[in-house]
Amino acid sequence: MTHYLSICSIFKNEAEYLEEWLRFYDLAGVDHFYLYNHGSTDDYMAVLAPWIAAGRVTLLHATIDAPQLPAYANCLRTFRDENVWIAFLDIDEFLFSPVQTDLRPFLGPFEREAALVANWVMFGASGHQQKPPGLATLNYTQRCDLNLCTFEPALLKQPGLEAKVPRSYHPVCSHVKSIVNAREVVAVRSAHHFAYQNGHRAVTAEGRPVSGPFSDEVAIESLRINHYFSRSSDELRRKLDRGRADNGSRYDAAAMIARNRLFDEVRDTTIFPLAERVQTAIASSAVIRPALR
Repeated sequence: MTHYLSICSIFKNEAEYLEEWLRFYDLAGVDHFYLYNHGSTDDYMAVLAPWIAAGRVTLLHATIDAPQLPAYANCLRTFRDENVWIAFLDIDEFLFSPVQTDLRPFLGPFEREAALVANWVMFGASGHQQKPPGLATLNYTQRCDLNLCTFEPALLKQPGLEAKVPRSYHPVCSHVKSIVNAREVVAVRSAHHFAYQNGHRAVTAEGRPVSGPFSDEVAIESLRINHYFSRSSDELRRKLDRGRADNGSRYDAAAMIARNRLFDEVRDTTIFPLAERVQTAIASSAVIRPALR
């Protein structure tokens, strides 16, 4: 079986968000999901069981520390030959096109490229101290300015540049995530970017080449990722306590909480048409479409 578009993701204690995430991507045209469980203690199987039974989810288990990048590498080694495209995304990230609901025809013109990347847009708590009822994609409506710079060391364009000067840093939203041509990848470089055969580079939806985890320009008109990093304020604190999945380090909680306040600047409901369809599918217990045989 060859899937046209699959997603690889790693999760830990995300049961309350998995159904929304899976339904969203089902409606966006994703064929299959490779999900790596990292020691979850919640009832994630209650959500995943029907998706597994329908042949839509392959469930694997990650047991090492900092498992994200090894999980991505394992996915590519094991499943590259049964996929055309694999997107590498987190459970709090929602990739979509504002101009084409189904991602598969959107990807068609890029099949000769090594990968397609999309900028993420960071959303804040939108005034929610505790988790509100309903969907994350409908509850969190406030995002950062697309040109926001937060002066984080990881965003410095190169060592030695003048600190606290915005031009020395990549804007937060210039971070990209990758949808890779599965047979082109030769190495996982980070959660954001990969190395490709013959030195090929990823491109943006506008056709601009991207070499690393950042794009030169932030463009979200035709392809974007809504990143609900914090969700509610209480959930952000719990997330910071868990530490990072990519390298196992601890977050600077005070700095991250202060940063998150900057993500509540601009109202953005671009995702609502698709999110409302997700809400309807969940409310009606719509049948999960089986994998194509």
